[in-house]
Amino acid sequence: MLTHYDTASENVAELSRRVMDLLLVEEHWTKYRLAITGWGDVTTPTDPDAVHLCLYAAVIRAENGKEFSKAANTYRYTLCSLIPPDPEEDPEESGNTFVQISTFNDSWKTTFSTLRALLTQADKLIKAAPGALSPL
Repeated sequence: MLTHYDTASENVAELSRRVMDLLLVEEHWTKYRLAITGWGDVTTPTDPDAVHLCLYAAVIRAENGKEFSKAANTYRYTLCSLIPPDPEEDPEESGNTFVQISTFNDSWKTTFSTLRALLTQADKLIKAAPGALSPL
């Protein structure tokens, strides 16, 4: 069972820890859908029955559904700064964090190991410069 948070995070470092906790094991990660229940039904990231989340959905769930909080925006921009550019990405979508994170999450090149490496790298960056990160 995945953790359900009753409040938004205090800051981006706490949000990073929450996302890492939600995606600690591969069985809780999914591709091509935001969230899936244990019965295989597509659902929302904040649904208590959701047991599989994509990276973008994990951020939403970790923020208790507050998709556009300051911490969530900062965290998504931090992730996007670490995701290598996709040469097939539409230039019109280059600033869209949903598209960038979803493209990374759903790519055939992305494995659970590469996902965890991205989360670890983002967490280290956030801890090294607390308060210095902000959305563009």
